[in-house]
Amino acid sequence: MEKITNAANSLEKVFSLIGRVIGGIAAGLLFALMIFIALSVVLRYIFHSPITGAVELTQFALVIVVFFGLAYCAIMKSNVSVSMVFDRLPPRSQAVIDSLITFIGLGFIILLTWQSALQTKTVLRTGHKSGVLGIPHYPFEFLLTIGCLALCLTLVVEFLHSLSRLVKR
Repeated sequence: MEKITNAANSLEKVFSLIGRVIGGIAAGLLFALMIFIALSVVLRYIFHSPITGAVELTQFALVIVVFFGLAYCAIMKSNVSVSMVFDRLPPRSQAVIDSLITFIGLGFIILLTWQSALQTKTVLRTGHKSGVLGIPHYPFEFLLTIGCLALCLTLVVEFLHSLSRLVKR
């Protein structure tokens, strides 16, 4: 039990830093995206000249914002949870459910990470580019994979913590 807790705490320090850094990148990019979209709207309606490729750039930026924000959200425990029934359960039952849900979520994120890595490889090989600006898709596929990997690492730590609580009780 002590080994699980120590491993979880050690990994949490490293993975938490990674999650916070990419979460900061996502937040900064979201702020820049907000200004960019507002500027594009102003240019469209006042000067009748929108920013060329604004939709593509917004789509690419949103990939980074969403997938870099996932790990940060998990670290900050900002995910949605229904605790009305859960909080009334005995601590042992809470630990079992928490471990099971984290394990299932980790499985899904591992699959998503694996498939996004394969997709990155495919897009890199095919050279797929955006229609208007000709921006290659592979860097954004790669960043999507990095975001999924960061969430995966965060969930590993959460799973170790939930196992620790399960064994402790």
